[in-house]
Amino acid sequence: MTVLSILVVGVSGTLVIASRAVDDGTAVNAQIPEARDVGDIIMADLSDALAFTERTVNAVTFTVPDRDKDGTEETIRYVWDGISGGTVTREYNGGAASVIADDVYGFDLTFLTRTVRPSPQACCYTDGTCADEVPDDCTSNGGAAMGSNSVCSTSDCSGI
Repeated sequence: MTVLSILVVGVSGTLVIASRAVDDGTAVNAQIPEARDVGDIIMADLSDALAFTERTVNAVTFTVPDRDKDGTEETIRYVWDGISGGTVTREYNGGAASVIADDVYGFDLTFLTRTVRPSPQACCYTDGTCADEVPDDCTSNGGAAMGSNSVCSTSDCSGI
């Protein structure tokens, strides 16, 4: 009976230890895919950045090309509240901030930057010809830039 009691206590202790070791979904590894998703969202927006108006450790605001076809660039802002266990939010065109990550313990928005020239677009000249050029080159050569995402193959330069 004594041996059986010792055996039961030993098995019970093992079960308690094992139950504590089982991942309940709150472990750091369970949060890594979510962090990767948030990072992918931020990186996708940053890869389209045209200009930065705010760059700090906890916040970044920048413009991206027109996404909603209204003819104006979009403004995106990411902010970490700086509080351990706090939130990271995303604002789009000055709208309400949306929480994209919570329970954040560290977030550093310092990064290297590079200068990227604008994409070429259709450039129409007064003689009716067209060349796909960067807007600044187009206007300095006497042409008329036809707007972002335009190409000569689909642009009509006869009325310029």
